[in-house]
Amino acid sequence: MLESLRYAEQQAMTQLKMEPEVYERQDYYRFNQILLAKSAEEREQDVGALFGAVGANTPGALIN
Repeated sequence: MLESLRYAEQQAMTQLKMEPEVYERQDYYRFNQILLAKSAEEREQDVGALFGAVGANTPGALIN
Protein backbone atom coordinates (compact mmCIF):
# COMPACT_ATOMS: atom_id res chain seq x y z
CA MET A 1 0.00 0.00 0.00
CA LEU A 2 2.72 2.47 0.93
CA GLU A 3 4.58 1.71 -2.29
CA SER A 4 1.40 2.45 -4.26
CA LEU A 5 1.10 5.83 -2.56
CA ARG A 6 4.70 6.63 -3.37
CA TYR A 7 4.18 5.61 -6.99
CA ALA A 8 1.06 7.79 -7.28
CA GLU A 9 3.02 10.74 -5.89
CA GLN A 10 5.88 10.04 -8.30
CA GLN A 11 3.44 10.00 -11.24
CA ALA A 12 1.89 13.28 -10.11
CA MET A 13 5.29 14.92 -9.88
CA THR A 14 6.70 13.58 -13.14
CA GLN A 15 3.61 13.48 -15.37
CA LEU A 16 1.64 16.40 -13.94
CA LYS A 17 4.64 18.54 -12.93
CA MET A 18 3.13 18.84 -9.44
CA GLU A 19 5.20 19.94 -6.46
CA PRO A 20 5.25 17.48 -3.50
CA GLU A 21 3.64 20.07 -1.21
CA VAL A 22 0.75 20.55 -3.64
CA TYR A 23 0.25 16.79 -3.96
CA GLU A 24 0.19 16.30 -0.20
CA ARG A 25 -2.56 18.94 0.20
CA GLN A 26 -4.90 17.16 -2.23
CA ASP A 27 -7.85 14.99 -1.22
CA TYR A 28 -6.24 11.53 -1.49
CA TYR A 29 -9.36 9.62 -2.57
CA ARG A 30 -10.41 12.11 -5.24
CA PHE A 31 -6.88 12.45 -6.58
CA ASN A 32 -6.50 8.67 -6.73
CA GLN A 33 -9.76 8.39 -8.69
CA ILE A 34 -8.38 10.87 -11.19
CA LEU A 35 -5.06 9.05 -11.54
CA LEU A 36 -6.82 5.69 -12.04
CA ALA A 37 -9.34 6.98 -14.61
CA LYS A 38 -9.41 5.01 -17.85
CA SER A 39 -10.13 6.15 -21.38
CA ALA A 40 -13.36 5.00 -23.02
CA GLU A 41 -11.46 2.29 -24.91
CA GLU A 42 -9.94 0.88 -21.71
CA ARG A 43 -13.22 0.71 -19.74
CA GLU A 44 -15.27 -2.46 -19.45
CA GLN A 45 -18.11 -2.61 -21.94
CA ASP A 46 -21.74 -3.43 -21.34
CA VAL A 47 -22.45 -6.97 -22.59
CA GLY A 48 -25.59 -5.78 -24.38
CA ALA A 49 -23.59 -3.11 -26.21
CA LEU A 50 -21.01 -5.72 -27.17
CA PHE A 51 -23.68 -8.00 -28.67
CA GLY A 52 -25.18 -4.99 -30.44
CA ALA A 53 -21.79 -4.16 -31.94
CA VAL A 54 -21.64 -7.58 -33.59
CA GLY A 55 -25.27 -7.48 -34.68
CA ALA A 56 -26.58 -10.10 -32.27
CA ASN A 57 -29.61 -8.03 -31.24
CA THR A 58 -30.92 -7.51 -34.76
CA PRO A 59 -34.20 -9.22 -35.70
CA GLY A 60 -33.61 -12.80 -36.77
CA ALA A 61 -30.15 -13.05 -35.18
CA LEU A 62 -29.39 -16.38 -33.56
CA ILE A 63 -27.63 -16.60 -30.22
CA ASN A 64 -26.25 -20.06 -29.52
